[in-house]
Amino acid sequence: MRKSKLSSPQSQLEILELIFWGTSQRKIAEKFGVSAATICRFLRKEGTKELTEKFHSQLMQDCLEHAAQNISSLVQNYQTESDFIKRDHGFRASLKIAELSGIFSRGENDR
Repeated sequence: MRKSKLSSPQSQLEILELIFWGTSQRKIAEKFGVSAATICRFLRKEGTKELTEKFHSQLMQDCLEHAAQNISSLVQNYQTESDFIKRDHGFRASLKIAELSGIFSRGENDR
């Protein structure tokens, strides 16, 4: 039996990442030396949904970590009361990140 060019977990994650960033199935197929139909079948295959969710979850975790570090660094660098506006922006950014990630949900009346 012939081994698929898409059988390695590394290849599968790379395909999901390329799809996530908007790369067309045709371009991905060219990169892996397969047909666009093969990429389409892979994306519809049972188990790919779970792999996609795992990839997105890991990506979200990585993004949240970096965002939190950036905001923390920004807030730690505030020196004076005149930095109130920056502090407020940092707070609003952290709320938005929490809201977008599903960690925190604000009601319509809170906006």
